[in-house]
Amino acid sequence: MSKLLYANFFRVKRDKMFWIGFVFMAAMGIFLPLSNFWAIHRIVQETGERVDVPLEGVLFAFNLLVPFAAAIFCSLFVGTEYSDGAIRNKLVIGHRRTDIYLANLITCTAVSLLFAVVFILTCGITGGLTLDGFQMEAKTIALYLLASVCVILVFNALFTCLAMLNQNKAVVAIITILSILLLLFIALYVEGRLSEQEFWDAEFYMNDAGQIVNEPAMRNPNYISSPTVRSFLEFLYDFLPGGQAYQLANAAAQHPGQMSLYSLLIAAVSTLIGMAAFRRKDIK
Repeated sequence: MSKLLYANFFRVKRDKMFWIGFVFMAAMGIFLPLSNFWAIHRIVQETGERVDVPLEGVLFAFNLLVPFAAAIFCSLFVGTEYSDGAIRNKLVIGHRRTDIYLANLITCTAVSLLFAVVFILTCGITGGLTLDGFQMEAKTIALYLLASVCVILVFNALFTCLAMLNQNKAVVAIITILSILLLLFIALYVEGRLSEQEFWDAEFYMNDAGQIVNEPAMRNPNYISSPTVRSFLEFLYDFLPGGQAYQLANAAAQHPGQMSLYSLLIAAVSTLIGMAAFRRKDIK
């Protein structure tokens, strides 16, 4: 497999999409802290109130950015191997299908991790100069970083599975991006349902007759009162990669260690399924 990895990384160094993703992540690592700094400055000027934005508020945003960059890179990188006949040539000279599959998975994951590192470095430097420091404990930061690595792994495992089983790189790119959007939509929906208040607050207002009306607190019909349904949605929020990426990006993950285990499970299952299907795939 070492020869396959060497060949892959040699291609990566000359891959335009890799460098576009590299520059994009570096630019976003600079832009996000500065945009928050400008927003804080505007609020201070308008209200005179001090607004604290901890560094972790923007540092983990790469969890939402890397999947999109990884989806495009992985689909085009693997798809080019099909269109150029590289995979067929690798099989002809004796490389095993399992090694080819794993080499592509490792390559795509390594590139995605590099995207994340670039963002962390640029965001950490820019944010360190313009925003407040960390408010998280060192242990929590370490768990967040571990969960972030696992999220990147699971997305690349899913993308590699799709790319290795479909030779049309344009179709794979569209499917992977739509999959990310769908997962994020599900995460937003679940988060919205879980954050519903059980009661609406009491309200006081003056009617047209000039009388003060007291509206008592009312039960919110959208509140999920069933413990079973709420537990299932909480599990779904932590289990799906979209929910994990959303929580980590917003520094709101309550169970980063548990989410890491979920990611490893999904990555392992999707990789095993992908390798089994690739062994039976007819390479044209």
